Amino acid sequence: LLRRPPESTEQVMHAEKLRARELPVDVPVIVPPPLAADHRVAYQDVMGDLHNLFGSVNEAHVYLDADEPDGFYIEETIPGFSIGRVLGNVQYEPSQLSRMIKTQVDEAIKADKMKATEGMALLDAYEKGLSHPTYLSLENP
Repeated sequence: LLRRPPESTEQVMHAEKLRARELPVDVPVIVPPPLAADHRVAYQDVMGDLHNLFGSVNEAHVYLDADEPDGFYIEETIPGFSIGRVLGNVQYEPSQLSRMIKTQVDEAIKADKMKATEGMALLDAYEKGLSHPTYLSLENP
């Protein structure tokens, strides 16, 4: 392992990727157009783990061990912050945000702008999204 260390975090987290020597994949970052005028950007004066407003990343405790088949083992993984946790840390409480979205969905349903099943699906997706990690994931959660 020391002669050919992992080339990516994916190889660290997935031993089979390291054994296969799968090369890292560049992921292009696409910058979306500016948000609508009624959205606010959180003020970036947060310290510590939130210095970049994404919070803690997933963490892995990896130990080199010549006795292991792959030359290392992962003792534990620690999940990073969720979207809801980061929003709460900057005074946007997820439960309050969900209530606001529900109010808007209810109004759209009453005004025949949205079917009830669509509204509930939207609300469910929104609430599930709050539990997702803040950093990019290539997996479909």
